[in-house]
Amino acid sequence: MKTKNIIICGISMLILSVAATSCKKSFVELTPKGIIPVNTFYNTEIDIRSALTGAYSSLRPI
Repeated sequence: MKTKNIIICGISMLILSVAATSCKKSFVELTPKGIIPVNTFYNTEIDIRSALTGAYSSLRPI
């Protein structure tokens, strides 16, 4: 009887912890890492040149 209560309590705590952590918005709305937003990147001539360099570098033969 004691082990049955411990198992039920453990399962209940597991379900409660999964339900509590699954409701956070931080898991749903993640910002991509390594991607620079367009509205903040192309502000200077250096930014535009670096974007063009990245685009044209894939066209160069190896």
